[in-house]
Amino acid sequence: MRLSLPLYQRVTPKKLLQLLNQDIKNLKESTQGLMSDIESFQYPANLKQFLKDFRIPPRQDEFDLSDLFEEFEMMNNPFGHKR
Repeated sequence: MRLSLPLYQRVTPKKLLQLLNQDIKNLKESTQGLMSDIESFQYPANLKQFLKDFRIPPRQDEFDLSDLFEEFEMMNNPFGHKR
């Protein structure tokens, strides 16, 4: 499990269980969506329409600093106060 928390934030067992339960919920929702897609794609017309409308998203730069800037902002403003 990958935690999306700042390195300085304390993690309690209760918080870890909350994060784990949220991950489980997200996985179940994703699985339901995939099962729905699989069922829908059993029909060639549905698959053909999906492929016709599908667009490959633009490639993102490998060196993206936006996450670093967000982390830096959190470190400098840990309580979310507006300046």
